[in-house]
Amino acid sequence: MTKWNDVLDSESKYLKAGDIGDHTVKVKVSGVDVETLQDQNTGKEVNKPILHFDGKEKGVVMNITNCRTMEKHWGEEMDNWVGAELELFVVDTEKGPGLRVRKVSTNEGEGPEY
Repeated sequence: MTKWNDVLDSESKYLKAGDIGDHTVKVKVSGVDVETLQDQNTGKEVNKPILHFDGKEKGVVMNITNCRTMEKHWGEEMDNWVGAELELFVVDTEKGPGLRVRKVSTNEGEGPEY
């Protein structure tokens, strides 16, 4: 049986929340491009960073939340994001499922000492 989410935008070159579902996907940033896309809310053309990953066909269109996460760990210069190891995951937002990025945790030096 085919799910509707598998059909819509299945040919898209961009990753969407439905591509990941309940999983967490580890990736390594191989490049960052800026593309002009149509804003879903206003219909106006806007420039958006697109993250590309080693061994993956689809890139991630970055929103402000994900850009702030990248800036926190790798700075505001997008060239510095190349090589970053990330986890992609989905959260519930007011607009529906949203794709998020976070730094891969190494668990070194984290947590209480016993």
